[in-house]
Amino acid sequence: MEDVFAKIGIKSAHLFAGFIGGVFVMYFGKRPTSIREKIRAFITVILSAVCTGYLTPLIISWQPDWESVEHGLAFLVGLFGMGVLHGFFNLVTAFTYDPIGVVKNIRNAIRG
Repeated sequence: MEDVFAKIGIKSAHLFAGFIGGVFVMYFGKRPTSIREKIRAFITVILSAVCTGYLTPLIISWQPDWESVEHGLAFLVGLFGMGVLHGFFNLVTAFTYDPIGVVKNIRNAIRG
């Protein structure tokens, strides 16, 4: 059987691990009650899987020593990836309104 995901550069195992990580986040987080919240939760789980599919190989290329634990890494990316992306998007939004202030804050955080 042909692996469709391999054609677009994603390992199916990474997608699955990211999906499970996203399910964990939804299971231990606030339970969705309305249909709107359930749809949002479903989309979040799917995005966790997609995030994992693309970020795990990027992380492994940055840290080749971690290749032996790539499936565990994929699970962790699925578990924490959406939180990291949410923070990144907040940073981009803040940068849109106050680029100089954001750069100063980042520089101060790096300096300690």
